[in-house]
Amino acid sequence: MHCTNLLRTYLVCTTLLSTILLNGQNYNLNTSLDVNWPAPKLIKPNYLQEVIDPIYNTKITRITGDSNMSIPNISNVTWKNVARHGYSTRQPWNADESIIYLGKHKDLKGSSGPDLFLDGESYAVIKEARLPRGNEHRWHHTNPDLFVIVRDTEIISWSYSTERITQLISYPGYTNVKMGGTGNFSDVGNRVAVSATKNKDNKTVIFTLDLAAKSKGVDIDIPDNVELDYVSISALGNYIIVKGSVSLGGDRAWVYDLKGNLIGFWNEYGRPSHFDLAVDQNGDEVAVGVSKSNPDKGCLIKRRLFDGKVTVLTVGGWPPHTSARAIQRPGWVFASTSSSTNYPPYLNEIIAVKLDGSRIERICHTRNVLDEYLNEAHPCPSPSGSRVIFASDWGNDNVPIQAYIADFRN
Repeated sequence: MHCTNLLRTYLVCTTLLSTILLNGQNYNLNTSLDVNWPAPKLIKPNYLQEVIDPIYNTKITRITGDSNMSIPNISNVTWKNVARHGYSTRQPWNADESIIYLGKHKDLKGSSGPDLFLDGESYAVIKEARLPRGNEHRWHHTNPDLFVIVRDTEIISWSYSTERITQLISYPGYTNVKMGGTGNFSDVGNRVAVSATKNKDNKTVIFTLDLAAKSKGVDIDIPDNVELDYVSISALGNYIIVKGSVSLGGDRAWVYDLKGNLIGFWNEYGRPSHFDLAVDQNGDEVAVGVSKSNPDKGCLIKRRLFDGKVTVLTVGGWPPHTSARAIQRPGWVFASTSSSTNYPPYLNEIIAVKLDGSRIERICHTRNVLDEYLNEAHPCPSPSGSRVIFASDWGNDNVPIQAYIADFRN
């Protein structure tokens, strides 16, 4: 798509986002708040087999194959023992959910396999995902044909259908330009915040890029005592959120406006942690994740960006990862929950949480044993919020670690 068309897309989507109600639909799912259900035994599904969660009645399909078996449609390549999506805040579906990108395919202690493109409905392998090199790769939030790729001196788009590369913006004079693997573009896809190293003095800075206006924001200096983890623009593109460590410890956050003014410093440990960025039913931009500090330790909380106000959304659960990638289902986030019985009522499952705190939908058990980072569920909803992908070892406490999709559209 030409840059002129991209600009038109950004403007249309901005108008649409400003007019929709921030209140995505409810689904006919279990909404109990006081029952702790351990997962009953369920035979692991075969590759592309569908099973029904015996508690929550959702469809679960395994979308990656058995280790060392041939990958359909790809010659002379076999499945590795880790075959799954990347992370809870990196959307594997494209904008219309017709294609899934699987970006984590390797042997746990060995060689890497190819990234893969899957059919978004049948989950069959389409082809290898041979994306152009870059520091960060994200599906475009509104154009289903495009990936947007951050490089050290430019951001490019890459067309899935034609493999055409188009430069969207350039910014010479920097290296190590990235979001830290966790950040995202704004919900309409026009703004991004990155960290970078300035070539002239080797200092670490953060800045914003506006792809529609083709403009770069001011450099914001990162103090030498801050160990940077990741950076992201907020959902509506009005704030920059920086996550990192200082002398107080790790998992702290800073909020800046687009002019580089410090709006707030969240000095409590992980309040919230492993969060994603969203817009709540009041139209406020918020960070949503687990609280690791009192007085709301173990709960899912939202924290308003402009003043740091905290609202508790769940009682317990200790949700280790949260995703707001269902941008077409506004006002909701998805989270995995702890396998510990110390944080009832949710136990090793995936939940969808309404950001006004009025409703929690319980989707499925993940059946993973939290022994290794790669077998953490890292749930990520589809853009419509009607399906969710997660990783699991299916109670094996070891490889293989594979990808599953819970589908509750019907």
